[in-house]
Amino acid sequence: MSFGYSIHEGEVGYLELLSRAETACRIAKSRGDGISVGWSESIEDDLMFTIRGVRCDKCRAKIDCDIPESAAAVRNTLLLCPYCGGSLNEAATSAS
Repeated sequence: MSFGYSIHEGEVGYLELLSRAETACRIAKSRGDGISVGWSESIEDDLMFTIRGVRCDKCRAKIDCDIPESAAAVRNTLLLCPYCGGSLNEAATSAS
């Protein structure tokens, strides 16, 4: 499993805190199993890749997600499936 979290310091409400944790969770999932990522402003500022309708070659899961550019080792290279870790075809990704 991978986890994303945000720490409440009284500056934002519940929905914003939840949104931050979900952003951190997307980053953690894109990095693989056993990863925990805490939300930070630098995460929010990171450019996002949009992946739509891609099928993993290994587990055949359909991938529809947005992931931070920094989660990919190098832009426009193969990305990993958030479900099994298999490679995704770079041609199916696009920067938003």
